[in-house]
Parts: sequence; structure tokens; C-alpha cells
Amino acid sequence: MSIKVWLCDLTYTQQVISSEVMPAAVGEIATYCESHISPPPATRLFKYPEKLIGAFRTEQPHVIGFSNYVWNAQLSYEFAKVIKAKFPRTTVVMGGPNFPLSKEHQESFLRARPAIDFFIEKEGELPFCNLIRRLMELEFDIERVKKEKLGGVRAIAADGMFCAGSVMERINDLSEIPSPYLSGKLDEFFDGKLMPIIQTTRGCPFTCTYCVEGNNYYSKKFRKPSKALKAEIDYIGRKMKKVRDAGGRNDLHIADSNFGMYKEDVEASQFIADSQDRYGWPDYIICSTGKNQHERVMEVSKIVHGRIRVSGSVQSTNSVVLDNVKRKNVNLEQIFRLADDANKIGAESHSEVILGLPGDSAERHFKSIADLIDVGFTNIRMYQLILLMGTPMFAQAHEQQSEFGFGTHFRVISFDYGNYEFDENTRIVTAEIEEIVTSLKDLSYEEYFRCRGFDLVVDTFYNQGVFQALLKLLKDLDVSRFAWIKKVWESVERSSISTIIEAFITETKGELWESYDDLKRFTSKPENVAKFLSGELGGKLIFKYKSILTNEYLTELAAIARNTVIEVVGEGGKLDDQIVALVDDILSYEVLRKVNLFKGDYEPKYFTLTYDVERFLKSDAQKVPVSELKFSEPRRCRFFLENEQINAIERALNSYGRDLAAMTKIISYIRVENFYRQFEFLQS
Repeated sequence: MSIKVWLCDLTYTQQVISSEVMPAAVGEIATYCESHISPPPATRLFKYPEKLIGAFRTEQPHVIGFSNYVWNAQLSYEFAKVIKAKFPRTTVVMGGPNFPLSKEHQESFLRARPAIDFFIEKEGELPFCNLIRRLMELEFDIERVKKEKLGGVRAIAADGMFCAGSVMERINDLSEIPSPYLSGKLDEFFDGKLMPIIQTTRGCPFTCTYCVEGNNYYSKKFRKPSKALKAEIDYIGRKMKKVRDAGGRNDLHIADSNFGMYKEDVEASQFIADSQDRYGWPDYIICSTGKNQHERVMEVSKIVHGRIRVSGSVQSTNSVVLDNVKRKNVNLEQIFRLADDANKIGAESHSEVILGLPGDSAERHFKSIADLIDVGFTNIRMYQLILLMGTPMFAQAHEQQSEFGFGTHFRVISFDYGNYEFDENTRIVTAEIEEIVTSLKDLSYEEYFRCRGFDLVVDTFYNQGVFQALLKLLKDLDVSRFAWIKKVWESVERSSISTIIEAFITETKGELWESYDDLKRFTSKPENVAKFLSGELGGKLIFKYKSILTNEYLTELAAIARNTVIEVVGEGGKLDDQIVALVDDILSYEVLRKVNLFKGDYEPKYFTLTYDVERFLKSDAQKVPVSELKFSEPRRCRFFLENEQINAIERALNSYGRDLAAMTKIISYIRVENFYRQFEFLQS
């Protein structure tokens, strides 16, 4: 009889699909086991809770494994708890990065989760395979296997003993792990809703204390063989062409920590470019590009036709903060040059700032954003510091006398909540909870909210090219773009959107809880989870409110932008009537390219321009005098969407949905600039 092993990388599904990548990581564990155990177990993969529930109606596995990330830890455990209670002979295994580093805290973790028979620490293929093999050899005598303390395996025995084997060495030859794509194990997940995910390189040389891979265990990098990678990308491309043709999504997630930083990434990008040429996939690539070697990162971006999100994440530009998080080996000068180079080839340049890192303050947060704006990054993502269980910072923040004075709160993770009926007598009602830093020695709780409000203004007025031409005008006039953003921030409290900003701050405060246990009890009640699912509570708040502002208040945003840009240019002594007239044309141009993009409004828009805004936008090499941009006679123009743009918008809406929660995901994951209307002059 074949041993049945089910591996689950569960995601919430009832509002949106919260984790939208195919279960490739557990797929690799499955293929490794099948190729290294004789006779091989019969493995099966699960992503959607509903399918897992349906499978249990007809059969039960000998072993069920669950991934354990911060975004699905509670969902996985609640399913594990129900399954262990109903099917006690099924062995429950869990693994993933949401696990403490110290043995003391690992023991506490497992004692609080008695439904878990075994937990796999660090990379999972080898220790999980050894565990399955030993369970088979000992005819599933779970207690005996626990007492053997297998490498990379953690467990609590029936007598209460904490059983912990040594940490296993990583697999350095990735050819030992057969591709779950090429094996066909992931075929069922090409459903138009999930995004393929690949990893070309494992490991990260950086030691950031807030990141799971900042641990020395991950410091060496190991590479997937070129032949296997090329075959995998080609296989995915052929599958995704069918998905795209059927109206499904058409993107790719690369899980590498530093894609583009290594010479081998040039070859990988050529494989992707071949797929773009042959299959039209991918339209867009989500990844974290290398923190150093920016010339190579730019080369990779060019090869894939600028479809990659070029990221130069600083987290802070303050040297004290960077020292505190052991990020000293990141070259800030190279990161700053990356923005300018990305702009030259039309690629999106992306950077990140984390509010609440050790040593941070409101001034240091604002200064980091100012530095990134003034060097020209097109998008700046502003995050809050999440204390991830598997990181050195998690332990540091929970020390009795931390030198940085961490103050933390708990909140529900956006989109990660659900209410699932396992059977007629059992429901799984749960939500994921994260711990974030909301104050430090030099950052008060109230200053935290001031920073959050400012971050919303930056995301709304600066990111994704909403006012791209205005930003170019400021650059050409040698007026600080950050000075303009700061003036926008100062003006919003007396503007027409002040109530929206206030609502954002109020909801930001309201999502925070002082007690994890209180929030867990709250989210275990169906009526409260229903409030999250309906959108009454929760959501990724910056993107939620940015979506409201840009979809419902774009003309009001343009009015604020006009008044503040004229004011800041005037303060610089560079304002005249022609500049004012050009600003008015620029804002009309910007609004007509972007208004009602996701409301099914695909009809062309018409306007009469006095100034050649298109020529102005394309004049990067040299500044064109404003007087030369003025037409001898005003010209009629048309703003329109090409059929491929309409198809791409519809694919996004089909993938994510059409409500506010869906809009929140679209603007946070997709390069919205690709959807802006085209422009042409009409014949006079």
C-alpha cells in the first residue's frame, strides 16, 4: 500500500486570495520525497482550504504537512487541530519560517500547539524526507520517532520531553530537488487565479536582523542548474499562454532575495525574455532585486523589457539605524544610482522604508523618504516594522531591557481571515495576527501616527506616476520634489480630502490591540470575522485609502497638487504666468490619462491643450524652455486605451475582483502605470 502524504500551503480565499502564488515550495518537498524514498510516497498538494476539506470527505492521508508563514500560521494550525482531533492516526507535520530561533522558545511554541506532531526547522526537503522515511520504517510509531531526535525536527513527546535534533545542513546541489512544475505536480494550479513562483537562487549574504534570511544559516547561496531553470521557465510559459488567452493573470513571482545581483541572473533573465517573446509571458515580474551590483540589476531589467520591478530597498538612509539592524554591507550610493538608471530605460524603480526600526524617529523617517524622492525613485513603499518570529529582532524586541525601548501592538493581517465549514459540526474561524513596532525611545506613539499619515500622502501623490509630469517640472525647475510633498502634507488638513486622511488615521489606530490573546479571542468569533470579510474592518490601509482617493477623488487631488506646486515654485522665485498655464495643462493631461480606469470606462476622453505636454515629458536629455512648448494655436487631443490595455485591466479585475479590497491588491501588486491612457493629437 502506498503511503499518502498531503502537503498544504494554505491561503485565505473568502475576500480575495491572500497568498496568490502557486504552492511551489511544498511542491519541491513533495518531489524530493518521491525521488529519495523507496517505495515513493503518493504526494498531493493543496492551496485552497475548500479543496482540502473536500478531499477529507473521501480519504485521509497518513501524513499531512502544513506551511507556517506569518500570513497562514493560524489557518494551518486550526486545520491541523481539527484534523488531529477527527483523524488521530494522521501524523501532523508543520514547517516554515514562522518559528522561534531559540530552543527555549521553540519548546514554548510547540507546547502551545499540541496538535503538531513534528515541526521541521529551516529548509524542509531533507529533514522532512528523513522523517517520512523513518515513520515508514517504524510503521508510524510517532513516539519512537520523536525520541530519535532526527536532524531538523522538533517535537514534544507524550511524556512531556522536548525532542530536538541538530540543525540539518542545507542542500547545496539543487539538482537533487526535481522541479514540481516539470513533474506536473503544479498543473492544477494554473487556474488563472494563482501566480507561478520560481526560485533561481537560495540564500542571502546580508544579515538584516528583521529578516528571516538574516540568520547565518542562509548566508551561502546555492543555484538551480541552468538547464533545469530554462526548462522550468519554458514549461510555465507554455502553460501561462493558455491562462492569459483565457483571460487569466499573466505575471511571475521570483522568490530570490537578490535577483539580478549575480552574473547567473543575466542568463536567467534571458530565459524569461525568451518566454516573453514566445508566449507573451510574463507581463510583469514581482521580485526583490539585488541590493548591490546595480549595473547588473539594470542589465537584467533591460533584458526582460523593463517588466521587472527594480528595487533598491534602503529601509532607512540613517547610518545609525542601518548599523542597529546590521545592514552595513548594503551600498546606499549604488542604490541611489539605481533610480536614475531605471528611469532612463523606463523601468519602475522601487524602494522601501520601514518605520520603527531600532533607532528610528519621525525626523529620520521623513529624511529617508526625502532622500529617496530627491534621487528619483518612482515608487517608495513605506512599511511598518513587523516582528517576525524567526528573526533575531524578534528576540531582541522581547528582551526585558531592550536599549531601543520597543513598544508594540498587534493587528490582523490584511486579507488573512476566514470562516470555513469543515463538516456539519465543525467550523474553522480564524485570522492571522502580526506584532508591529509602534513606538521607540525616539519615536512616540503619537509620532507613529503622524508618520503614517505622511506615508499615505506620499503614496497617493508621489507613487505610480499619478503626477509624473508635475514631478518632472519640479525637477527641471530645480525645486525639491520632497518640498512639494511636504507642502501637500501640510495642506491636506484644510483641504477637501481632510476627512479621508482623518478616517485613515482613525482606522489605523483602531486596528491596533495591546493584547495578542484579546485579539485572538475577537477573531475567533464568526460575527467579527464577518466584519473583516465584508470590509467593515481590516484591509491594507494605506492602499485601501489610496485606492479611495485616486479612484473617487482624483480631481480633488489635482486641485491640491496645483495649489501646492504653484506655491512651492513661487517660493523658489521661479513662477510666472506661463508656468501656471503649463501646470494647468499638465494636470488636465494627468487626470484624463488616469480617471476611472477600473470602472469599466473605456471610452476616449478629449481635451484641448495649449502646451505640448508630451514633448515636455520626453525632453529628458535637455530642458525645453516653457515658451517653446506653447502651441501657436491650441490643439485638440484624445486620451484612449488600447485593446491590449483594456484586456490587461480586465485580466486584473478578473484575477482580483472589482470591490475595494480588490482595488487595494491591484494598486499594491500591479504596475498601474501600464494601464494609463494613451495620447494622440487630432487632425485639425
